[in-house]
Amino acid sequence: MISDLIFLKKEVRKIEYTVLREEILNLFKKLFIDLDEQNSTFFVNNQDGKISYKISGRSKDMLCVKLECNETSMKAAKTVSTAIDVLTKGEHRRKFHIILSYDESSYYCCNQLMPYFGTFERLIRKIVYFTVTKAYGNEWVEKTFEISLKKDIQTRSKENSEKLIDHALDELTYEQLKKYLFEPISELSLESVLENELSIEKLKKLEKNEIINVLDKCRKISLWARFFNENPKLENFESKIDKIQKYRNIVMHNKRISFDDYLMVRKELKKINKQLMEAMIIIENKTFKDVDYLYIMEHLRDSLARVFESISNIDFSGITSILTNFGEMVSKSVQDMQISESISKEN
Repeated sequence: MISDLIFLKKEVRKIEYTVLREEILNLFKKLFIDLDEQNSTFFVNNQDGKISYKISGRSKDMLCVKLECNETSMKAAKTVSTAIDVLTKGEHRRKFHIILSYDESSYYCCNQLMPYFGTFERLIRKIVYFTVTKAYGNEWVEKTFEISLKKDIQTRSKENSEKLIDHALDELTYEQLKKYLFEPISELSLESVLENELSIEKLKKLEKNEIINVLDKCRKISLWARFFNENPKLENFESKIDKIQKYRNIVMHNKRISFDDYLMVRKELKKINKQLMEAMIIIENKTFKDVDYLYIMEHLRDSLARVFESISNIDFSGITSILTNFGEMVSKSVQDMQISESISKEN
């Protein structure tokens, strides 16, 4: 695993290559352990692997340094990344500009994180698609997209409203997806409500509670707060998305990420994706009624109760209660097994 760095002296002056090279070597001796000039190797610390280095001159006041580690991918990424952190931080930076021109350790870490970010974004879209289409049907785009956001994706994708019904969320950038989920909007404008739902003619026929329900549709509330806040698996999700956004941009644009940040982001994404899968299973169970085990057990309970009542005059209300509890336990057990199975497949 290779990384290339460029050292530029901040104080521009004529200096011999050998002098500048010696200055870099002295810096390495201070920062690393067991520096071997003859074999051009050093260790970052006692835990990490051995690094080979090459120093070459390119022009006045400039040196190129190549670091290479031949350990396994994971260990090499950790070793090289740690060496870069040591070189690019600290008091010695007062004398040098240090440019990381190429870094395979970051390349490795970004590639490892890409599938986790892919799973995260696909699960978010799946959850939203399931929820808004169930709530609004063919009107889900019209009901949930703010006008300017809808116009923007129509312009960019060159598709009309009819086609957007099929895949509008896929056209959103990450920033737009956040805006769509968390920016408060009203389902209906006050003007349209006054002209239609609360016209003078209709007001005469509406009860107080009906009027309040209509006015509530004018209140600004985010899509997330409207549909997902009550799901215990999706609490405080906006802060979680904000936390990983910085690293998502780093990974997607192949910028530098340290090995420590890689480990932190991977751990966070595993936790978030697990919560999303659990939430998705809950939503799917509510959507696919033909797999509603509690519904099945309720009918089984009623059928058995009728059988018992037909053969005796005994009060079987206690048995009915037991069967109800049994049906609920079966439904919960099946749901828990589905969650565990999905999580196992992901891991």
